[in-house]
Amino acid sequence: MRNLTLLLFFYRAGTLLAADPCMEARTKWDLWTVGNCLRGANVWQVVNNRVEYGDALGSGRVGPPFSAENLQELRQWGANFVNVSHPGIYTQSSPYELDKLVQQNLDEFLDKLAAARLYAVISFRTGPGRTEHAFDPPPSTAAANVIWKNKKAQDSWVAMWSKTAARYKNHPAVIGYNLMVEPNSNVTSVNEWDPAVFARKYSGTTYDWYALAKRIIPAIRKVDATTPILVSAMNYGDVGWLMQMPLMPDEKTVYVIHQYEPFLFTHQAPPFANTYPGFFDGNWDDLPETIDKTWLKSLITPARDFRVKNNVPVVVLEYGAKHRVPNASGYLKDELGIFESLELSHAIWLWETDYRGVDWDDFSVSAAADPAYIHALKTNWSKNSQFILP
Repeated sequence: MRNLTLLLFFYRAGTLLAADPCMEARTKWDLWTVGNCLRGANVWQVVNNRVEYGDALGSGRVGPPFSAENLQELRQWGANFVNVSHPGIYTQSSPYELDKLVQQNLDEFLDKLAAARLYAVISFRTGPGRTEHAFDPPPSTAAANVIWKNKKAQDSWVAMWSKTAARYKNHPAVIGYNLMVEPNSNVTSVNEWDPAVFARKYSGTTYDWYALAKRIIPAIRKVDATTPILVSAMNYGDVGWLMQMPLMPDEKTVYVIHQYEPFLFTHQAPPFANTYPGFFDGNWDDLPETIDKTWLKSLITPARDFRVKNNVPVVVLEYGAKHRVPNASGYLKDELGIFESLELSHAIWLWETDYRGVDWDDFSVSAAADPAYIHALKTNWSKNSQFILP
């Protein structure tokens, strides 16, 4: 009887392994296309302005620093990839040239990820003509968004990505290049929130992120023919803008959204007015509605529709909520269930550094006080296949 039990165990285990398409992944592109293979987290690094940040981000050119042990802990939690939300390797101000210290930081960070057996997507937050203040609540400063009016800055983004791809195309951890984190010229430069109106007025102009992305892609392909390229929908990666996003001129393109809605729940500060599930304005129309898993799935489903219609992969490259908001764990569990049902790979915001300058981010998963929040995340990450590229 004992032998029969063992035989049944190994038969079932073999059946489960054979049924997991991610175990059959053999290329970087396979990881994005054969199934829901990638579940992980974002890390955040910026050019360290000591006047602005003081000692909070360390003493290096880029901060905050991350230890190898910190990234190994992320792998132990079950994550298998990291979206490296990082400054571009060219300077943010003219003459837009290589910043060797920023490049060195990225070199070292990617090596740490490889050692921890974590895949990496290189995502540039900033670069020529774009500073970290481009992410400030509107109205953002013009100085932070020079890129949307300056052709030289845009030319330099093309050159920066060409150099980046040439340098990292054979790095064992790198499985994608995310060209720009949260392109938002519609908000920062022309104050247009309707994708159809924006397309009609600004398509093909310097304000058009998609036009710039279409210039960057062939520059990458001249030096790297295989690494997948990730391109975000405009309006900070809004799923509503994804549906009117043009397809890119490359077959190995992954389409990116971010999901923080309902914003009035995920980003609220104490005293908390909204809970989950709840009844409040979730779609900015000044009318309350029932906010629950059904509402969330209706919001996110267009990403699956875009994927199926165009036969392209879509990833939720950022999502999350401040972990202190009411029932953050319930919200997180429902979001993760929806991502899985829609077959969307995903990376949570945020895996925080173990460098203790200032505890600056209420989204930090490692700082969550509710055990149910961490349990929901670890349970989801346990679905990851234990695979590595050959």
